[in-house]
Amino acid sequence: MYKGRLNAKESFIHKIKKFVAWAGIKTSKVKDYRMEYHLTPKDGDLHSQTVLLNGAVLELTEDGDIPSLDPVKVDSGLPIPVAPLSIAFVSLPRLEIAACLM
Repeated sequence: MYKGRLNAKESFIHKIKKFVAWAGIKTSKVKDYRMEYHLTPKDGDLHSQTVLLNGAVLELTEDGDIPSLDPVKVDSGLPIPVAPLSIAFVSLPRLEIAACLM
C-alpha cells in the first residue's frame, strides 16, 4: 500500500485544471472565428435536384467546373445552428490540436 503523500500540484486532476484554466484564458483573449458550410435542399424539398450552399444555389460553372465553395465566417463562441434536413460542415482554422500538428 502506498504510504507517501500525493503532491497536489503534481496530481493528474491539478494538471487538467491548470491546462483548462490556461486554455480558457488564451482563447478568451483572441477573437476567433470558424467557417461554416451549410448544405440544404431547395425549398426544403428532399427530392429537389437543386442544392443550396449557405443559401446560394450550387451550379457548375460554364466550363463544367465545380463552383467556388465560399463559407460563412462566424464567431467561434456562438452555437452552431443546423437546420432540419440539412448538412453542416464546420472548419476551425485556428484550432491547434497537438495530435493533428504532427
